[in-house]
Amino acid sequence: MSDSENRCLFVKKLSRGLSLEKLQEAFKEAGYPIEKIEIKPSKFFRNAILTFETHELAEKALASMNYATIRESDGREEEMNLTWFREQGLRLTFGRSILISNLPREAKASDISEVFAEAGSIESCEVVTSKRAQKDGSKRPIYENRGIIRFSSEKEAEHAIEQFDGCRINEQDITVQLFVPRKLRIREVFFNFIPVSWTKEQVHELASQAGEVEKLSVKKSFSQRFQNAQVTYKTVVGGARAIVKLNKKDVGEHKKIIVEEYQEKTYSPEQFIDIDESMYKTLKEWCSLAMKTGSK
Repeated sequence: MSDSENRCLFVKKLSRGLSLEKLQEAFKEAGYPIEKIEIKPSKFFRNAILTFETHELAEKALASMNYATIRESDGREEEMNLTWFREQGLRLTFGRSILISNLPREAKASDISEVFAEAGSIESCEVVTSKRAQKDGSKRPIYENRGIIRFSSEKEAEHAIEQFDGCRINEQDITVQLFVPRKLRIREVFFNFIPVSWTKEQVHELASQAGEVEKLSVKKSFSQRFQNAQVTYKTVVGGARAIVKLNKKDVGEHKKIIVEEYQEKTYSPEQFIDIDESMYKTLKEWCSLAMKTGSK
């Protein structure tokens, strides 16, 4: 669905103390009544999908209510972070988000959004506050503000990193780098179903499309019909990009490689089951069916 047809906005990280009635009331008072609210709970916060009657109404609500504050029942004010709702996976969004570290304590999403808008079109922006213990053992924790901004393209994210990394905001030096989701922060990756005709240099060239390779080993499968490779990248960005961008990549000879996190126990020679891609899919379908049947 394109933005010109979209009637849904996504609200990030609402506190659990904010009632849905307060949320609806805030939009209604501003002249943007909500047709439907769908809550997406997470461990510490709640996210919400707001559906409006028309795209025009949603567009006006986004322009007017993004970074607006809502007063909770206990008197606290909460800043809303709105963006268009899109059902996009990591394959489409990875590489477009940046992480900004060492932000001033008083920094808000609206503040850094205004600064980083010079680099390109911003889809979403949020500030996350975390705390950690001091190295000297003091009971007083250190609070750290970090910002996460998602741009509409990877080029804009790269431009933001080049332009703002090392800059100062309110007398504090900030660092800007590519944001990598927690579940993708890995360096060791396993490449499966590589054509047996490929040389090690070809495998290295493919793996290097994701980032700088630190170590690479290639072995033929037991049946000699394809090859597997264990790749270690110098950074987690390389490992993440390999899984997101190279998984199921068509490499010719009617083959698509499978790229996933390397797990030593899973891929040790004693435990490895030699199957081709079609058998791999069939086995997964059979296991899924067996689990469904067993649960009845």
